[in-house]
Amino acid sequence: MSHFDFPACRDSPLQDAPHLAAALGIGSLALKRDDLLPFAGGGTKCRKLAGLVERLAQTPADTLLLSGGATSNQVRIIAAVASQTMRACEVVLNAGPDSAAADFARLFGAVVHALPGADAWALNAAIRSRLKALSAEGRAPLVVPAASAADLPCYDEAIAEIVRADADVIVVAAGSGATSAGFLLGLDRHLAHCRLLAVSVDRPAAELRTVITRLLASSGIAADGTDMPRIMQRLDVEDRFIGAGYGVPSAASHRAVELAARSEGVLLEPVYTGKALAALASIAAEGGIARNARVIFWHTGGVPYLASSLAQLRS
Repeated sequence: MSHFDFPACRDSPLQDAPHLAAALGIGSLALKRDDLLPFAGGGTKCRKLAGLVERLAQTPADTLLLSGGATSNQVRIIAAVASQTMRACEVVLNAGPDSAAADFARLFGAVVHALPGADAWALNAAIRSRLKALSAEGRAPLVVPAASAADLPCYDEAIAEIVRADADVIVVAAGSGATSAGFLLGLDRHLAHCRLLAVSVDRPAAELRTVITRLLASSGIAADGTDMPRIMQRLDVEDRFIGAGYGVPSAASHRAVELAARSEGVLLEPVYTGKALAALASIAAEGGIARNARVIFWHTGGVPYLASSLAQLRS
C-alpha cells in the first residue's frame, strides 16, 4: 500500500457570528468550523482519520468496508482515505444508487451496494455478508464502523481547542452519537460548567442517550460507571427536529440554512447542521438559552451535499 501523508485535521477556526446571534436573540455565538478541515470536503468525521490511518499502517487490510446513508460524511471521507492509500472500498447504503453519498463514493473509486430503506439490522447483515465474501476471496477487509469507542479520544481532544472561548453551551448535530460522547469526555476534562446540546437527526432522545452511554462505557474511560452520572448530566438531547427522518430535509432546516447563509455567509446543509441550527433557533426563542450565554455551534460539515439538497427542494 502507498504511504499516506495525512493532513492534520484539527484546530479548525472558531468564527464569531454576531449577525446570526442577533437574529437568534443570543448574546454571544461562535461557529466551530470543522467544515474547513482539510480533507475530502471537511467535516468533524475527519478528526477520526488519524487513528484510522495509524491502524491501517499496522494491518494488512486491502479493502475498507462501511455503511451509511444518502448524505453520509463518513462514506465520503472513508472512500477518499481508501483512494489515497490505494485500497479498495465497498459501501453499503440505505439509499438509492443515485444518492449523493453513492456519487461521492464512486467518484473516489468505491463499489456501492444500494439498499434503499434498509434499517440498521439490514445494513449490518449486508456488511457481515460482504465481509465473509471478501474474506473467502482471499481479500483482507477492514470494517470501519460509523461509531466506535476508539473514535472518542479525537472528539475529546477537539474540546481542548475551544477552552479559551469559555462557552456555556455547545450545540452539535447528533447521528451515530460518537461525536457527542467524545465531546462529553472533553467537557468533563476541560470545561467544568459547559453543557452539550445534542440535536438528534434520526433517533428518539432516549435512544440517542442510550447509544451515547454505551459508547462512553465501552471507551474504558468511564467503564466502571462511577463517572457516568457526572458526565451524562452535562448532556441535553433535542429530538423535535428530526422531521420526516434521517437524511430528509425539513422546512425548518431549510430556513436555518438560509439564515446562516444570509446572516454570516456560511454554508450549512439541511439534514445535519441545518436541523441543529433550527433547534437552536427554536430553543432560544422559547427562552431555553439565557440571552447572556456564550454559545458555540459546532459545524460538523456536510456542505458537499448542499447542492443535491437544494436540487431536491426545487423538484
